[in-house]
Amino acid sequence: MKKLLAIILLIAVLLPAAALADPDPIVGSWYLCYDKLEAPEMAYTFEGYDKVIVIYNYTEEGYISVLEGDINGMSCSPVFYTAGKWEKTDTGYKCSIIGSGEINLILEGDYLFSQIPDSVGYMTMRRIIPLNPYKDVVRK
Repeated sequence: MKKLLAIILLIAVLLPAAALADPDPIVGSWYLCYDKLEAPEMAYTFEGYDKVIVIYNYTEEGYISVLEGDINGMSCSPVFYTAGKWEKTDTGYKCSIIGSGEINLILEGDYLFSQIPDSVGYMTMRRIIPLNPYKDVVRK
């Protein structure tokens, strides 16, 4: 009986510890920003907009959602949608994006390189670091 009680207590201690395991490094928010003044040669890709700010959110459950702000002059059109799914592979990550198909992802520190569909090139996205109210809120 003592052994059974010890096993139950051990399981009770280990379950919360397992729940606190760190999520995969890709989980979180990643952004890219296009500015027509900085890269006018890409205007055809972002036709009709002066700036485009895109945030990709990768969830622990394997989903990708997108928040996009399409800016033209003083107006902005926000767009939010679920874009697809991601999974870890032996060589990195891959994701399926609606309308783009399956693409490869490479994670290096705070940079996520997303394969450009039908290309050998990759687009660089940067990690968004969440606000830490204990370090990032200061009085000057």
